[in-house]
Amino acid sequence: MHNLDEVIGAMDNFNDEEYINRIKNKKIHEVYDVGSKAINQTITNIIQEDYQLPAEEEEVTDELEVEEYTGLEKIQPRPWLISGWMLENALTLLIGQAGIGKTMLLHMLAYALATGNSILGKEIIKRGNVLIIATEETQNEINLRLNASSQMGKNDKKFKIYKRGLERELKLVKFTKDGAQKTKQYKKLLNLVKNKNIKYIVLDPLINFQEGSYDENSNQNMDAYVKNYLIPIAVSMRGAVIAGHHTNKLSMVTTQD
Repeated sequence: MHNLDEVIGAMDNFNDEEYINRIKNKKIHEVYDVGSKAINQTITNIIQEDYQLPAEEEEVTDELEVEEYTGLEKIQPRPWLISGWMLENALTLLIGQAGIGKTMLLHMLAYALATGNSILGKEIIKRGNVLIIATEETQNEINLRLNASSQMGKNDKKFKIYKRGLERELKLVKFTKDGAQKTKQYKKLLNLVKNKNIKYIVLDPLINFQEGSYDENSNQNMDAYVKNYLIPIAVSMRGAVIAGHHTNKLSMVTTQD
């Protein structure tokens, strides 16, 4: 009936009052079980143009599956690598303004993860081989920072620290207007992780490891960058990716003086 009203209202020359009375007032059509095909054909005949009813939304009668919390569940502890700071199979971001010492802290963190020395009162729960990739630091600068970090404690050399500086560019993801894809270097990184048993990767800064039509202030692009490319690296290592990142470049992160 609603569709008939729309058709009549849209036509200037439809004045078959008898037809309208039979349908709208006598409702003689209700005794018939007509489908959308018959309705489409009837309206098409009236207006002399092809007509299709709007698609009806699929009726959903079942509900989402949920579980009741009873208080009797067996609770699994969070898989901390550094309690309260860093989770296994995840990306950890160190975010702050430029020049406040993020890079030095990341090098100290890398040293602690390999050597087991505590950092700022935090104990290292799981040690492992570490890879530092710093796109704004030379190899020599990385060496200087790691040498300074050795003041944190002894290194028993049980686990190794690998490094790559700005002398060799690294791009992991290429963004285009149609999406994003892994680079050959991304695949080489996964091979390195496997062959050298890397558990932790430090990327500094996060923004420098992508290329193409990427908007660093776009939550959609950042979401794809993190979930589809960086976290899978952490999962493959059963460890963590730790990245330095500037304020105002991720989900509207800002600071106030």
